[in-house]
Amino acid sequence: MAQRHDQGLPIRGTPPGSGRRPARTYPEDRTCDHEGCSTMLSIYNRSERCWVHEPPKRYVANTGGRPRKDRRVFAA
Repeated sequence: MAQRHDQGLPIRGTPPGSGRRPARTYPEDRTCDHEGCSTMLSIYNRSERCWVHEPPKRYVANTGGRPRKDRRVFAA
């Protein structure tokens, strides 16, 4: 059940835009390293390849609801 702010309870959080670091960026005008691909990469893409030519990677699905020991690992 949600708590109302007028019940004398402290409110936790930070105002929008405070305390967050800006996103890391990479050089502009980069293209995919895959032979024959001319896809321009985003300044936010740290990879040297576009998503089509990037090799599959494993990742952990972060659902936020399960304890760490129960998180499942999926293959991409």
